[in-house]
Amino acid sequence: PKTSSTTNIPSRERGTPRTLLKLYVVLPLVISISVAVSTALSYNLFDIAFGKRNDNDDDDSIVFHKIIAITAFSTLLGTLACLCGVIYGSVNVFSACFSTAVVMSYVGTAMLVNGGGFELDCLIRGGKIAFPSLFAAWIVPVLSKTRIFKSDRSIISRFVLLTCQVAAQRFFSTVDGLEGMDLLTHLLVVSFGIFALDFVTISLILTGSIYLGFRSCCMNFAELGGQPAALSIFALIVASILGLFYFHRQHKNGTLSYDLSSITRARCCVIALVHCSQNSYLLSNNDYVAAMSLFGVILGAFSLLALAIVFAAVGDNWEGVGSNQWQMTSVDTLFLCFHFVFPIVLLVYRATDKYNFLSFLRDNFNHDDSEFIQSMYSLYLILASILGVGLPLLNSLSPVGAFLFSRAYQHGQPSTRKVAVIVKFSDIIQKSDGDLSNLITFLQKTGGILNIFVSLDDIRRNSEQILTLSESGVVELGVTTNSSANESWSKSSGRVIQTHKELFNVCNKKPSWYLSSNKECVHPSALRSAHLNCDMRTCFWSVLYDMSKKEITEEVSLRVIEEDILIKGGGSIIYVTDGYGEQLQDAVIKTIQLIQKLKYNAQSLSVTVKDDLVLKLRHRERIGQ
Repeated sequence: PKTSSTTNIPSRERGTPRTLLKLYVVLPLVISISVAVSTALSYNLFDIAFGKRNDNDDDDSIVFHKIIAITAFSTLLGTLACLCGVIYGSVNVFSACFSTAVVMSYVGTAMLVNGGGFELDCLIRGGKIAFPSLFAAWIVPVLSKTRIFKSDRSIISRFVLLTCQVAAQRFFSTVDGLEGMDLLTHLLVVSFGIFALDFVTISLILTGSIYLGFRSCCMNFAELGGQPAALSIFALIVASILGLFYFHRQHKNGTLSYDLSSITRARCCVIALVHCSQNSYLLSNNDYVAAMSLFGVILGAFSLLALAIVFAAVGDNWEGVGSNQWQMTSVDTLFLCFHFVFPIVLLVYRATDKYNFLSFLRDNFNHDDSEFIQSMYSLYLILASILGVGLPLLNSLSPVGAFLFSRAYQHGQPSTRKVAVIVKFSDIIQKSDGDLSNLITFLQKTGGILNIFVSLDDIRRNSEQILTLSESGVVELGVTTNSSANESWSKSSGRVIQTHKELFNVCNKKPSWYLSSNKECVHPSALRSAHLNCDMRTCFWSVLYDMSKKEITEEVSLRVIEEDILIKGGGSIIYVTDGYGEQLQDAVIKTIQLIQKLKYNAQSLSVTVKDDLVLKLRHRERIGQ
C-alpha cells in the first residue's frame, strides 16, 4: 500500500530523545554522584585526621556527622570548581573557582573541627594556600597576552613567565627557609619551564602517576585502612582512560582550544596546583585542617573530571552526531556504571576486607609507616598532576559544556560524501579590500557551498557585502560572537540575540548556526541563548586548518584534511582560520578543490549535519511470505 509522505520533519537525530536533557536534572545528578564517590573514598582519611586533631570527648554520632559534613562540604566545593571549568571549557575559570573553593573549604573545615565561629585568621591562611591558583587564573592570562610573553613558542619567554609566577608565590607565602618539599617543588617548576612543550606529554603524566601511586600504596596500610591504595588505583584508572582517549580520539585534528596562549595557561595551572600543596604544607605546622580542606577540594574536582572524561571518551568512541546522541551515550554509560562497575568495586572492597589483602601487601613491601600528612599530600600530587593536564586536554578534545547547554556538533553524518567548510567573515574580508568576487565566482562554477559566520561588528560595517553573499546562493551565513568568561550571562546572551536579529534584518533569512569565536572559553549563556532564544545549532569542527602555525605547511594541512574526509566518508567540518584576506580565500579554494577531487561535495552545514533524516517505507512485507 501507498504511504503518505512525512510533512512534519523531526528536529532531532534518529534513535535519541526528542529534547535535550533538563539541566536542573542532569547537573544535580552529576554533582551528587561526584560528591558521593569522593566522600566514600576519603571518609576514612578525614576520620583519622579528625581523630588526630580533635581531643574533645564528643558523642560518636556527633563526631560521625561532623566528619561527613567536613568531607561532603570540601568535595562539593571541588566538584563545583571543576564543573565550572568543564562547562566554560577554560582552565582560567577552574583556577579561579578552585582558589575560591580552597578558601571556603579551609574556613568551613576550621569552624567544624575547632567548634568555633568565623575567624579572620582562617580566611587569611586560606587565602595564602589558594594564592597560586588565583595567580594562575588572573595574572598569568594578562602576562601571556603582553608583547613580552606573546611568543609562546619561545623557551626564554616561557621560562621568564613561569619564573615570575614562582617569585610572586614565594613572596606572598612569607615562609622562612626552604624545606624538602619546597625545594622539590622549585625543581619541578624549573623543569616545567624549560622542557614543557605544548601540552604536557601524556606518557610523562602516566609515568609520574604510577610512581606516586606506587609510593602512596605502600604507605600506612595499617593506619589508613587501605585508603591510599583505593585512591591510587582510582587515579591510575582515570589516567589510563585519559591516555586511551588522547591516543585513540576520533578527531585527531579537531583541537578545540587552538590558542597558543592556552598552552601557557594550562602549564601554569599544573604548577599552581603543586604550589597550593606547598603552601598548605608549610603553613600547616602539623595542623591537619589545611591538609583536609585542600585534599577534599582536589578529590571532589578529580571525581567530576573522571566522570566527564568517561562520558567524553565513550561519546567520542561512538561518534555520536550532535548533543542528543552524545547525551544518549552518556546516559547509557551512567546506567552501565550503576549496573556493573559499582557492584564490582563493592565486591573488591569486601574481598580485600575479608582476606586482609592490604596487610599482605604491606608485609611483602616491607615499607615502614610514614607520617599521615605525607600520605595525604602524596595522594594530592597524584590527583593534581592528572587534573592539571586532564582538564585542558578534555576541553580541547570534547566540548562537554556545549553538549549540555546547546545542540552542538563536531561532525555531521558519516558516509554521506558531504563535507562542510567554515570560515569567519572577519578573516576572509581582512586585507582583501572587501573583494570577494573571485571566491563567489569559483563557488558558482564548481557548485560548492561555503559557510561564513558574521559578528555584530561585521553586520554593521559590511551589511551590503553580507547581503550580496546571502543572495549569491553559494554561501550559508551563521552567527558568531566573542564572549569572555568574566562577562555576565545577560550580556553574553543579549549579544547573541542582537546579532541574530540584525542578520535577519539584513538578509531576511533566519541563520541556523552559531560559532563561538573566543579561543579561551565557550560561554554557556551564549550557547544556551543560541539554542533556546534563536533556534540555532552550535558548530564546532573535526579538522582545524590553522594558518597561523608557520611550521605546518599548506601541503601538510591538505593531507590532514584528505585523511579525515576519507576516514569518515563524509560529515567532516573543516574550520579554516587565522589567515587574512586573499591568503585565506586561496586556502578555502584549495580546500574545496581537494574535496571535489576526492569526489565529495562541499555543502552547507545544514545539509552536511542533517539530523532530520526521515525513514519512508516503500513497501510492507508480511511475515511468512
